[in-house]
Amino acid sequence: MNDLRMALAPHMEIISGLCAAHGLQHDSGVDFGGSGAEKSWQGRPQQAEHASGPSSAPLLSDGKPKLNIASSSASRLAASPLVMSPAPRNDHDDEADAWDEVARMLKPIGDTLRGDRLRTPLGSSDLPSSVVHILGVARRQSVLANDRTSASEADAVTECLRIVANLCIDHADNRTRFLDVGGVQAVISTLDGIFSGGPIPTDPSALQFSPTSLKLLRTSAGALLNLALEHPGVHQALRSEHHLSTLAKLASWPRLYVPGAWSAERVHLARAARSSTRGEEDMQRVRDAASTAGWGWRVLCDVCADQEEPGEADGADKDQKEAEAESEADHPLELLCRSEGFNGLFRPLVAMLVAQRPSAEGTVLPWTDDDVSDLISSDSDILTLAAELLETAGRRSSTFRSRSMHAIDLDTHSARLLSDLPALPTPLALLMHFLDVSTSPPSWEGQGVPAASDAEALSEAKKTYSLAKASVARAIVAISGEDENMDKLFAGGMHDGRKEGWFLSTCADWMGRRNREDLAGTALLALGNLARKDANCIALVKHSALLPTLVSHLQTAEPDIKVIYGCVGLLKNLSIPAPNKSLLGDAGLLELVSPFLDAKYDNVQPLQFATVGLLKHLCAGGQLQNALRLVLGKSSDRTPLGILLSVLGRTEDVPTRMEGTRILVNSIKTLWQAQPSGDATSDSKRAEAKSLLLGNEAVVTALSEMVRASHKYPVLVNEGIFALTLLSTEPAGAIAVAEAMLRIGEVPSRKDSGQSASATISDLSASEPTTSNAAAAADAHTQHPQRQDTLDAYRKQSSSASSSTASPPRSIDMVYSVLARRDARMPPAFAANACSLLEAIAEQAQAGRQKGLMEKISRELLPALRHLNEEGPSEVMPQAAATLRAVQRAQEQ
Repeated sequence: MNDLRMALAPHMEIISGLCAAHGLQHDSGVDFGGSGAEKSWQGRPQQAEHASGPSSAPLLSDGKPKLNIASSSASRLAASPLVMSPAPRNDHDDEADAWDEVARMLKPIGDTLRGDRLRTPLGSSDLPSSVVHILGVARRQSVLANDRTSASEADAVTECLRIVANLCIDHADNRTRFLDVGGVQAVISTLDGIFSGGPIPTDPSALQFSPTSLKLLRTSAGALLNLALEHPGVHQALRSEHHLSTLAKLASWPRLYVPGAWSAERVHLARAARSSTRGEEDMQRVRDAASTAGWGWRVLCDVCADQEEPGEADGADKDQKEAEAESEADHPLELLCRSEGFNGLFRPLVAMLVAQRPSAEGTVLPWTDDDVSDLISSDSDILTLAAELLETAGRRSSTFRSRSMHAIDLDTHSARLLSDLPALPTPLALLMHFLDVSTSPPSWEGQGVPAASDAEALSEAKKTYSLAKASVARAIVAISGEDENMDKLFAGGMHDGRKEGWFLSTCADWMGRRNREDLAGTALLALGNLARKDANCIALVKHSALLPTLVSHLQTAEPDIKVIYGCVGLLKNLSIPAPNKSLLGDAGLLELVSPFLDAKYDNVQPLQFATVGLLKHLCAGGQLQNALRLVLGKSSDRTPLGILLSVLGRTEDVPTRMEGTRILVNSIKTLWQAQPSGDATSDSKRAEAKSLLLGNEAVVTALSEMVRASHKYPVLVNEGIFALTLLSTEPAGAIAVAEAMLRIGEVPSRKDSGQSASATISDLSASEPTTSNAAAAADAHTQHPQRQDTLDAYRKQSSSASSSTASPPRSIDMVYSVLARRDARMPPAFAANACSLLEAIAEQAQAGRQKGLMEKISRELLPALRHLNEEGPSEVMPQAAATLRAVQRAQEQ
């Protein structure tokens, strides 16, 4: 006992001095300042051994007088006067007295700090370090022995935690002070002591924590909430695997609270008559537990939130922010998901699945209508926070995505709650079951007895339930996007001849649920994540139901945008393997998706971007029929080409415009490379399509603009030059190209690619042409699309970009730059392609068709061409010499 008092003494003397300095008194009116208080901590207070009357009776630790009769003999009783003597004491009583004194001394400080008058002076004093020390003493003395904690010990610790919480109200400096003296660790250790008491009980209805432990939990949660509020340093201190696991327990521990624990048959703690004191106490425990768990979820979400990068609010460059963003491996959710706290993320979903069961008919809950409103609000907050955390974990934690595929490890409590539900072997299966069948509980629909008093709050709660399900849907999609999960989810699927796997079967079912856009959209996005291997893509297209279902969605008169976006995104991946291109084209997809480029969809930029990506893939790889479908369409009045050129002329989204122009590149390559088939109809259509492209000024303008404006992305410059070269092999094309190259480009106020709202774009990498022959170079330039975000490719390119940040005024200026080898990112083959363009124009000029234009082109480009011919590099010099000869011949005509 002396050891306890000695450990506490120096800090209690400091606190006593602070009380004296600031005139703080115990609520009984006893002054804690002065030497008397200090002396009391130098040894155990002496108790009077005898007393002459009840007014001076010694007190037990509970403050009640104790009568001690000297003998049980009746004669002795009659003969002896009534003598008051101290009760026999033990170490436990002495410890209780010590903790009582701590609580009495700290209480007025905690009370005073509810106002802001003394927060700054007390926060800058030794009070924070003394409080943290006392919490440490309590933990070392093992006083937080779960539900065995005495009231005295719990009161002292509670008063310490109250001071932590109240000192931090609207006071960042005090939060920093507590952080510096170990306050975060002290509160976490307090929680660890409470949570260390054995397994979770199997009884799903019981709130097993005692009132004493619940009080400690509630005060600890309040202290953490105030400590961590908008304080990155405290957040960082809580970002350890152990601390995050403890926070997850505070938020989701079934012994404390899970959503819906107050409803239906699980409220026997509150079923006592409302007139009963114990019944009121039990119901207050439910209310307190609900709010405490809610605070736990709030702290956990704040600590695990993505850190806002400096400058984000004022639109700083996203490339820079992304480069500085914390890596996934160091993200707090990655640490949380490695710990046992991972299981706690799913407990609210389990609880809500159970809470949606209707109560037995005639059940009357022991709550007022105001109670019901408050408890529904608490449950709604918890579900929202948990769902948001699941969504963020899906996006930021590879461990979350991986563990979601492994056998679910629920505690006995949660497992019992799920005992009558379908088998849910993995967290992913649980998420999908929740999304499929979960509905807001009857009490949220106003069906309980009593009904909630706040109808407006009830309506908001139902909306948050829908938002929570949307977050769960995004978590499902994220899990399906983990590389190591792809084969597992496709296992037993269609590509290997075995029975279709459960995930594919579920997604196929969801896709056909026309009355459940949420399920259809989730299934489409998830399948799109599985369609990242050619074998999977080919198997999916061959599936008997998939393609017809996709076509059916696309043909809907008033489609749901999310579903359509999922369809187009999935088809974009499915269109990459060569065997799928013709099958998808034959299904009429070019005509079905091109209308999504109409002006009415301009506000849905991700959909338009995905659409141009799909069209680009379908027209790549020498797909002549698809190129004809694009250019000619089914009706000359409204062709996919016309719709495409319209969006290229008006969009301000750089990736959409660039990827859309690459559709023209792929179509031109296919039409110009194709050999005569011997079929008169097919050859006639090909000639008609080429004529339409050559005669449409918007085609050449778009390609010339891509060359001019793609200074950050050399591959796009090269693609544009190459397509212009092919057009220039035709007389009409050479004239149009020469005029476009000399024309000053329009520079509208367009969104930079880093600010685009676009979804993902395919890779920009390309193989290099190795010959000067235009047709051969086109063949060598054929790209093999990869499933990568083009915005990522843009960032990779721009990270090593040349010092020039502005596009030149004309595309001929960019061609000059390529010939002059000004950009080290451009390989020699790009200069060879620029030579081919000039040579093709020169050859047409020799026929006398554009001599004036050729003279202008020559004046602009000959200096760079001569330098390339003389200085090399050597592999380009033969091509440069051939181009010089062609130009000279044109000039001599």
